[in-house]
Amino acid sequence: MRPGIILKDDADLDYALHYKSQVEITLWGQVDYRGQLKGYNPDAVQAMSGDWYTRKVVEIKTV
Repeated sequence: MRPGIILKDDADLDYALHYKSQVEITLWGQVDYRGQLKGYNPDAVQAMSGDWYTRKVVEIKTV
């Protein structure tokens, strides 16, 4: 994936997980995590660090 693409749909997150894309999770305007995703569910995404982020609150984009 090209850098800067915002991941909103499950298909986008599936692609990022499958190809182990580097992502950036922005929480309240501040970058809180950079790296790969571990998983997701309809309400949240999980970073490799084990932290869960609510999908409605964060912006996830490719790096």
